[in-house]
Amino acid sequence: MRQVVTFIIIFISVIFTVSLMEQSNTKLLFTSGEEYTFYIGEKNSSSQIITAKKATALNYKKELKDISGESTKYNDIAQVKDILLKYKCRLVKTEVCAKIQNYYYYSPCLSNYLIVDGIKINLHVAINNNVSNNAIAVGSPIIFGGY
Repeated sequence: MRQVVTFIIIFISVIFTVSLMEQSNTKLLFTSGEEYTFYIGEKNSSSQIITAKKATALNYKKELKDISGESTKYNDIAQVKDILLKYKCRLVKTEVCAKIQNYYYYSPCLSNYLIVDGIKINLHVAINNNVSNNAIAVGSPIIFGGY
């Protein structure tokens, strides 16, 4: 009897995990961005980068395999604040590099993360002060391409 109960628990866990994996490709992490970038493969700068326009981004995401992250860009900080609230993000690290202000967050709502300097990071916001419109990139677990 104990083996049957153990089997049922394992079976339900596997079904739940597969269901979550399938759901992860059914919606975009970020809304309203005009262009989306998907990172395929490794969770580092050597990942393959696929870019899609807003209108086709979800279709791309549904078809892509081995997505290790995604990002988009905004011009309005209010949209970024909405994302931080939606995912219950906690600021864990900041840095400035070439006039780009980087904010690194951890969210309990996002399962994909990296460990940087011993800290779990799964949402990255980069504000580019080098351009006139202060473009803001948001990515998870981190922005691997240019911003």
